[in-house]
Parts: sequence; C-alpha cells; structure tokens
Amino acid sequence: MGRRCQYGLVAVSVLAGCLLTTGPVRAQPAAVASEDSALAETLFREGRALLEDGQIAEACTKLDSSHRLDPKVSTMLNLAACHELEGRTASAWAEFLEAARLTRVLKVRDPKALEDTARTRAAALESRLHYVVVEAPDAVPAGVELFVDGRALPRVAWSSPIPVDPGERKFEARALGHLTVSSSLLIPREGGRSALRIPSLPAKQPGAADSPRETSSPPPNNASTASPLAPVGQSPLKELPFVAGATLFVGGATVGAVFGLRAISLKNERDLECDAAGCSGAGLAKQEDARSAAVVSTVAFLVAGAGATLATVWLLLPRTKAAPMALRAGCVGPACGAALAGGF
Repeated sequence: MGRRCQYGLVAVSVLAGCLLTTGPVRAQPAAVASEDSALAETLFREGRALLEDGQIAEACTKLDSSHRLDPKVSTMLNLAACHELEGRTASAWAEFLEAARLTRVLKVRDPKALEDTARTRAAALESRLHYVVVEAPDAVPAGVELFVDGRALPRVAWSSPIPVDPGERKFEARALGHLTVSSSLLIPREGGRSALRIPSLPAKQPGAADSPRETSSPPPNNASTASPLAPVGQSPLKELPFVAGATLFVGGATVGAVFGLRAISLKNERDLECDAAGCSGAGLAKQEDARSAAVVSTVAFLVAGAGATLATVWLLLPRTKAAPMALRAGCVGPACGAALAGGF
C-alpha cells in the first residue's frame, strides 16, 4: 500500500487499534466448542460488524450476549470499548479491568500485552468517572434497602464512592413498615461526585399493607423546579459551547473509530488479493477504498479534537458565581452548593 494510505491508517485511534489487534482470541481449547460457543462466535462477529457500521448500542448488546455465553478476553475488550463509545464510562472502566483479570485466568495469546492494553485503557477512564456517595442520617431504619435502577445496593457499599454511568438514575429507599421513597439523579458525563441523601422514611398508617415495593413519594420540600444540572438563574444558552464541543468530540471519535476499523479491514482484504507480482483488480479497488476510509477517519478525529478543544476552553473560561445546582429531585440541606447533590 502507498505511503499516503499508510499515514492515514496510522491516524486511526488507539481505540480502533485495540478493537482489532485483540481480535477473537480463542480463550478456550477447540475441543470444548459447543452450541453456546458457536452462538457466541456468531454474536461476536455480528457485534463487530454493527460496530463498524456505527450502530453502537446494537453492537454492545451483541457483544455482551456473546461474552455471557462464552467469556473471552477479546470479547470483553471489544465490549468495554463499545461501552466507552456509548458513553457508559463506569461500565467500560469495570470491563477493561475485568478483561485484564481474565488474561490471568483464560488461555490467550500474549496475555501480558492484552493485560497491559486493558489496564492502560481503564486508567485512561478513571479521571472521567463520576461517583455517587450515599449520605444516610442516623434516623434511617436498620432494615432499609437502597436500590439503583431496581438493583439492590449492599449497605456496606453506602460509605464508599460508587462509580455510575452517566444519565438519569433512579434511586429507591425501602423498608418494611415504611413508605418507599424514590428520587431521580442526573449523572453528568464529567468526572466528579454527587451526594445522595436518604431522608427519614415515613411510617405507614396502621392497617396499610407491608409491601416494600409500594412506592409513595412525599411532597418535595423546597425542591427547585430548575432543569437538571442547570444552575438556578443561569441561561441554558451559556452551555451551548460546551454542548457543541462535546457533541463534536463524541461524534467525531465515533465516526473516526468506525472508519478506522473499516480501513484496516479493507487493508487486510487487499493483502489477500495481492502478492509479490502485483494486485488484482479487486485488490486495487480495496486499496482505494481503504485509503478513502483512512482519510475519513483522520478528518473525523481532527473534528473530535476540535470539539474537545472547544469544550475544554469553555470549561477553563472564568464565569460569574452561580447559585447552587438544583437537581430534578431537589437538593436538601446547606451542602448543596458544595457538591452536586440529590435528595429523596
């Protein structure tokens, strides 16, 4: 392939390189192949194809199902990279660490290189993790249970910062003999911490059924009606530079990764059509397609870089002090101005 095409391919991100170089490494001997492992391989290939087509959510679902059927380091690395593209930072971080652990458990080629790749990718995500810290007053009943999006959160974890994916998350506090209280907390994409305060759960009226899943939320106490994560009194238009930059970054990185994957795939197909004597017509066509895909990938990553620069500059610009942040669920207590916080 010509030097121009090689330079274009070099511009493909570490993400695209990791997705391909870790490939479908066989983590188990061929003798244990079964219907499950065959289906897992099919789902893996479909997930990779969807990823190349830019269908990120569908690709992540396929890769997740493949790993559940037949756990492999390569599948977990691809799933982690897919979730990173999807914006699920905490999930991607945990999956990269799990991939590193699997290199010591499963039989893989070059385990040290795969483990180093996984740990490097996980470390790069740590600064972008957002944590929820649970604050429970002494009045909370001993039997209270806390649920995050319907999944129980062990009480022993309440005192620890809990990494969570960005987006709106639903929290519920339940206890027998008490009304269930629920709240929503909007987790931003930026790294940081949000405090979740659990109030005293009101007791049920005599004769009421003891159903921990019965939901009843008391009226909000001085809850702000401001939009989620928007400081009170600040116009959302002032956030436009950051939103535009973040959008360019995510979109550019996604397109760049997809076309980078396609460029490398076409290059591999072109190599099959060429030998020392030269290339067939199909090989030359694939070479041109690979060069075009590499150019698109490079341009897309330049756009992503411009978006990241715009968002970073906006974050660094001095601003007038805004009022405390108000979440959809309301912010209770004087500490709301010190940290992003949500209350039930």
